[in-house]
Amino acid sequence: EWRNFPKANGISPAQLLIGRKQRGLLPTVEVDNKKRDRVTNDVTQNRSRSRCLCPLQIGDEVRIQNAITKKWDELGIITSKRNNGRSFWIKTKNGWQILRNRRFLKKETKRTSNRDGSPETKREKIENSRIDPRRSERISRKESIGSDRNQGETDTPMLQ
Repeated sequence: EWRNFPKANGISPAQLLIGRKQRGLLPTVEVDNKKRDRVTNDVTQNRSRSRCLCPLQIGDEVRIQNAITKKWDELGIITSKRNNGRSFWIKTKNGWQILRNRRFLKKETKRTSNRDGSPETKREKIENSRIDPRRSERISRKESIGSDRNQGETDTPMLQ
């Protein structure tokens, strides 16, 4: 019966030799490895899907996600970092001092500016980047309403 007893790797010597489980006189308890495998697969998949957030330093300008609207509409500057490194104290543009988790912060990128130093608006970007629209190379023939084409002819033959 020892040959049918599973070892540390979960497989019995008889199963290794023959490739299938053998029946024995002693009853066996099925080990539920599916649950353990499912948990380990979940952990590895979560790790592969996650992404590292870029590190933030004191003095960086950041966008803050609004907890209600979920929009990144508030700007602030990082004043200090907490000991765990995941939370930051931020001073907003309106003077509030707030504490936010790293997950709800995005580093603000500097906008491009015009020659005079003022930030470029979306409309100015579109106007500056206008190019001629693409045209088809196919030559199309203009038809007028009273043209000679198809006069006296019908598309469907007449039945008699």
